[in-house]
Amino acid sequence: IGDYVIAGVFKSDQNAIHFAEKLNGMNVKADYGHLSEKNLWYVYLYKTTDINQAKKMRNEYRLTKLFRDAWLLTVLQ
Repeated sequence: IGDYVIAGVFKSDQNAIHFAEKLNGMNVKADYGHLSEKNLWYVYLYKTTDINQAKKMRNEYRLTKLFRDAWLLTVLQ
């Protein structure tokens, strides 16, 4: 449950793990999780329960070329 800044979405857990590890290797804190409702794996850069803080962080990440397409995902259950 929370608001997440998403960097990538994958059907395969291995692809999500690989992408998160690659980002961590670049000194970008990233993690991944599965949303069973959609059966997809999400690599996220930031997690909070404050939507305004999530929007602020998303906008900061979007200033970089690598994360210009970052977006928010709110998970309620």
